[in-house]
Amino acid sequence: MENQTKITIIITALIIILIGGYIYNDASLKRQGGTETATSTPEFANKTTGDAQLGFEYVDEKSGAVVNIQPVSEEKELPPVPDLNKAIVFNIEMSAEQKTKTIKTINEIKARLKENPSSVEDWIDLGINRKQIGDFDGTIEAWKYASLISPL
Repeated sequence: MENQTKITIIITALIIILIGGYIYNDASLKRQGGTETATSTPEFANKTTGDAQLGFEYVDEKSGAVVNIQPVSEEKELPPVPDLNKAIVFNIEMSAEQKTKTIKTINEIKARLKENPSSVEDWIDLGINRKQIGDFDGTIEAWKYASLISPL
């Protein structure tokens, strides 16, 4: 019982000391004028000139320094588009209704891809639909192309 009482007193004393330190620290910050602020980042005025396509100039009010920010464009060429006229081959058994629905879906996706070959979502959807019919080579082809046009 004596040991348990001593441990309880020690833990209570530590908690009181920690709470007191927190209150003292908080009070001293308030006396100094608020919270701490970073001083290494210069403050820029809202004065901007230029066009978003051409870049911006920011002027520091204190020093008068001008910072030019130019956009970096990474124009990348698309790799050659896989053959979208490839025949739809069913390598698994499906009902006639399922086949008709799947063919319709694949043809809709192919039509969208002919209009916009950079649509990663459509390439992934094409791969999913080809996987459902057992066309694993077509799946790999679609997903590889999707990874080429939008690498992670």
